[in-house]
Amino acid sequence: MPLRSSHWFIPPLHATRRRARPWLVGLWVLALIAAQLGAGAPIAHAEATAVQRGAYTEYAVPNGPRNLAVEAPGVIWFTASDIDPNGVLGEGIVGAVVRVSPPGDPVVRYRVDSFGMGKGTEPYDLDVRAGAVWFTLRGTGQIGRIDIATRTVQVYPIPTPDSRPTGIDVAADGQVWFAESTGALGKFDPASGDFTRYAFPAGLFNAPYVEQLRIQNTRNIWFTLPESNAVGNFNPVTGQFFVVPTGEQAPTGLALDEVGRPWVTARGSGAVGRYAPGTVSQWAWFSAGAPDSAPTGIATFNTPEGREVWFAESNLAAVGRLVTAGFRLDRSETLPLAIDEPGWPWGVVVDGEQHIWIADLERNVIYETVAPIPRYFPVIGKSSSS
Repeated sequence: MPLRSSHWFIPPLHATRRRARPWLVGLWVLALIAAQLGAGAPIAHAEATAVQRGAYTEYAVPNGPRNLAVEAPGVIWFTASDIDPNGVLGEGIVGAVVRVSPPGDPVVRYRVDSFGMGKGTEPYDLDVRAGAVWFTLRGTGQIGRIDIATRTVQVYPIPTPDSRPTGIDVAADGQVWFAESTGALGKFDPASGDFTRYAFPAGLFNAPYVEQLRIQNTRNIWFTLPESNAVGNFNPVTGQFFVVPTGEQAPTGLALDEVGRPWVTARGSGAVGRYAPGTVSQWAWFSAGAPDSAPTGIATFNTPEGREVWFAESNLAAVGRLVTAGFRLDRSETLPLAIDEPGWPWGVVVDGEQHIWIADLERNVIYETVAPIPRYFPVIGKSSSS
């Protein structure tokens, strides 16, 4: 029997965090009033002006954004869970930054569309596919879906107790795959409402926790296991798992390039790796800005200059950029996101115009920049080789 789901219309709700943005206060008040009037009350979305800071455009958002997904150029979805200084979870948010200024306008105006998921829901990862946003609610053991056109939200309780789902991705056939913190991958069929659980083989991984999950094709689902110092692979056709040890500590972020090859960040050792089967280590590693930079989210794409690899350097409040050609590193640089200000960047994505977007948990902003970074922009560390 299909599992029952909860289904409702959620007006956009905004919650405060440590660094309140003045322009958002009025919008938050409107949201609170609407919530008191009842679900489905219309919300007027106030527009705001983005801040230009060097090579970056900054979009202020409610709560600290963690992971990002692209709907279209200038439309970026994010997850956010508000955590107060005592570590208490507040209102979970799934939202979108929507740029409303026309291309080339020097003044960038935008709005934030957001959906309150409830206290302690802890929205974590997300994927945008075929007019819908799919996301995990780590705090309540659910996955959810937002219909972009109708603005309706539907959530589905995962049958596994205390599943605490993290990474999520949607396959080409519409099946929704996600990671459970209980040592398994899950699959959800939107048509039937059925869940299928694929438990990790005993002893294959040292620890069950999965951070990110990406689907290469019908036979390859990749996922990072930071507590196991490994990357996992699952073949849904054969039902087989295998492990690729990284040797580097705490692989966290995961991106697939255009040929389906995994790229990962090693948060514990400050490195970025490209899967290289057939080599001794099975990985080609490139050093990030510093050993303690704690790289997390990652995105990669090709340009005439070479392969661009962008990643968040959480401990440095910076974003890292590598330009590679095969096993050769042509350029490496660490670019501060906010000079002399604290920050904790996490998620990184690239849109169809090769604009890079970075989420900052600490500053409550999402940054936008364009590759390549202008040469006048301050660089913490730079190296090149031929």
